[in-house]
Amino acid sequence: MNHLTENMNAEALRGASPQLVLLYDRRNLEPILTKAFASLGITSETMETGPLEEPGAWQRHRELLQDLAATVRRKGKAAGAIIDPNGDQLILVDGRGNVVSEEMLTALISLIILKDQAGPVIVPVTAPRAIDELAGRYKGRVVRTKTSQQDFMDKIINHHVQSGGAVQHHFMNFDALLTLIKVLEFCAREGITIEDWWEKSLNSSSTKGMWKCPGKPRAG
Repeated sequence: MNHLTENMNAEALRGASPQLVLLYDRRNLEPILTKAFASLGITSETMETGPLEEPGAWQRHRELLQDLAATVRRKGKAAGAIIDPNGDQLILVDGRGNVVSEEMLTALISLIILKDQAGPVIVPVTAPRAIDELAGRYKGRVVRTKTSQQDFMDKIINHHVQSGGAVQHHFMNFDALLTLIKVLEFCAREGITIEDWWEKSLNSSSTKGMWKCPGKPRAG
């Protein structure tokens, strides 16, 4: 659990007291999630469904995304999330019921790395061009990789070996819980919501038109 809570701004998170609606494998992830959330002042409620270990369950839970988004909006929660059984895939919903696209989540992770000065931003070649603009703004560097997970991991390891830099931020790409907590911490530190960041990014004159199919699907 330490990697989920170390170097986090617990004071900012407790002050914001984010409330979430989650859909995840409770038998697999709850012990870790509950301890981490409790130590950081994050509260959550869980949508009840069948066990995620069953064949095809992850796809069925993805199909419940609109229900999750509607619940977040109806109950006025800060965000919602679906986490896969292994804890390495995250689908994020903001407080207005907007589903955060994969491209926008990659951009948000990149922004967190840049603002925390945690090393170069390592992203696949398919990531939005707006990330390069963000890197220029924060005097950072973008390293683009092939789309395979192995190439991504190789770039992270090479960065660590060559510079001795920390790798925690870069593992947000493979750790759904870490990503969720870092996004919440970033918003708490900045005094914004996920949707505030989203709208500002989409409407920024310097990055407008650089988002690859960002989309703003809304729960019906």
